[in-house]
Amino acid sequence: MSAPGLLVLDTVDAFYDRSHVLQSISMEVESGAVVALLGRNGAGKSTTLKAVMGIVPVRAGRLRFDGDDITGLATHRVARLGIAYVPEDRGVFASLTVHEHLTLANVRGGWPLERIHDAFPRLADRRDHRGTQLSGGEQQMLSIARALTLAPRLLILDEPTEGLAPVIVEEIAAIAERLKAEGLTMLLVEQNYPFASRIADRVYVLGKGRIRWEGTPAALDADEEIKRTWLGV
Repeated sequence: MSAPGLLVLDTVDAFYDRSHVLQSISMEVESGAVVALLGRNGAGKSTTLKAVMGIVPVRAGRLRFDGDDITGLATHRVARLGIAYVPEDRGVFASLTVHEHLTLANVRGGWPLERIHDAFPRLADRRDHRGTQLSGGEQQMLSIARALTLAPRLLILDEPTEGLAPVIVEEIAAIAERLKAEGLTMLLVEQNYPFASRIADRVYVLGKGRIRWEGTPAALDADEEIKRTWLGV
């Protein structure tokens, strides 16, 4: 019998007011793997990530991280366990410089500035630029880099390529592939199907609050019905 994943969602339910957004969601993210959660707008993808982070309360079911029950933990306590979250809105502070973003939260074992600058040379060039002076792609890189300063055991990415030009998407993909090669566990929500298929080891397809399919990117690529029905591909 295989060991449980680093992150396990066991029949998780979550609501927005009376709207039953997540319905018995069960999935695993194994240590060292990249898992993609795909689906149309409104399927519940971002809500799943927010449930893991304690932003959206779990009404039923359990969340486990490295074997420990984290259901109901406050967001800051989830983060301290080693789960770093890159939100869809990127969370970049308008008045802080790139350098300030990368030094305020750095913890022992996190990526030092030298390593960040090597992996994200654009950020080195813009170290004194404030959040409002960065392009969308630079903000996304900064949000990812800031998460890496927290020494994450699990990196959660919500729509990392949304609204970005193809050349920037390629840069983000290269960064994600480098992190994967280094063994960082990642869970990402994405609507860019080629991007997700490129870096994911396993895919879950979410539709109307339920897991509709799971398997490898290759198996999903061959399943035209699932892609058409739940992804619109």
